[in-house]
Amino acid sequence: MFTGKPCGEDGDGRETGDAGVRVVTWNLWWRFGPWAERQKAVLAVLRELRPDVVGLQEVWAADGGGNLAEWLAGELGLHWAWAAYGAPERWQRRLPGGAAGTGVRAGAGGAGVRAGTGVSGHTGVPAERGASARPGAQAGAGVPVRPGAQADTGVPARSGAQADTGVPARSGAPTHTAPRPAAAVIGNAVLSRWPVLEQAVLRLPAPEELDDGRVALHARLDAPGHPVPFCTAHLTSAPHATEVRRAQVAAVTAFVARHGRAAFPPVLTGDFNAGPGTDEIRLLAERGYRDAWDAADPAAPSATWDPANPYVTGDAPARRIDFIRTGPPGPGGLGRVRSAHRAGDGPVDGVWPSDHYAVVADLEGPRGL
Repeated sequence: MFTGKPCGEDGDGRETGDAGVRVVTWNLWWRFGPWAERQKAVLAVLRELRPDVVGLQEVWAADGGGNLAEWLAGELGLHWAWAAYGAPERWQRRLPGGAAGTGVRAGAGGAGVRAGTGVSGHTGVPAERGASARPGAQAGAGVPVRPGAQADTGVPARSGAQADTGVPARSGAPTHTAPRPAAAVIGNAVLSRWPVLEQAVLRLPAPEELDDGRVALHARLDAPGHPVPFCTAHLTSAPHATEVRRAQVAAVTAFVARHGRAAFPPVLTGDFNAGPGTDEIRLLAERGYRDAWDAADPAAPSATWDPANPYVTGDAPARRIDFIRTGPPGPGGLGRVRSAHRAGDGPVDGVWPSDHYAVVADLEGPRGL
């Protein structure tokens, strides 16, 4: 693959020109802690990893046009898609003093977007809603999709196509065809080396008392030869909500299946808030999603939620709750996991990037990348 360096082994141990696909998943801890300093540390880690595809959770967008996904994509020269959670007010109350973030402008939020990257639409159409985990709850309630995401309307997004508002996407710059959020909001994002052919959003099912609007964001990525079906999700974090998370896993895997099969196996990433061996993670395996971490060095540290991180408080033990899961490999081993490791697990210039560590997996890619 083209990496901007000569073929051979580069500084992170990755073989260049080898037709591999590097996938990263990372929860970025929204606007908690020293977020303005943390975003620079996040960028430094991603820049060193040089991923092809990234699934991000707890990504902020703010008034004044700032969006962390957009900024990261611009700095890294990647395409991006972003979808907001459906109940931002529940997250805003968790900020210090319960502030919603109104008036806090994102200093570098829209800067550095390179030509030909970051093209997206702000459609304002409702997201698909998963089957409710609450008995008697009505499905089908829509939530608006925020900048950079196409809702699951059944109509594929086309490169250069008009958004629902009738304003065409322009090559080389993001389009914003609906008002920006008035306060800091939270969402999932996909960053991709390749253009996003289609995007869809699923609001995850949850009982009312636990429903803080979490979503799954699906994107079909225009990799040469074999488009990559990619999804990132953020399951509920309530400690004893195993059944809710099982319902969310069922909804997400059905959601991915609805968006069609491809030669490249589906890649499902995210913060699942449950460790290996739990009922909800076993359901992922039952649905055919293999754990990329099986290809990791058995002696390597695996926890992604770890009290060694100063942002992690409480007495919970270290756990691996962030996953890259893949479907069975395609023809010739396409999408087979070659290796996996942890990243973002230490400070960058004295600043820890997030309260979660990232997971990185290298997959077998199509020849000619």
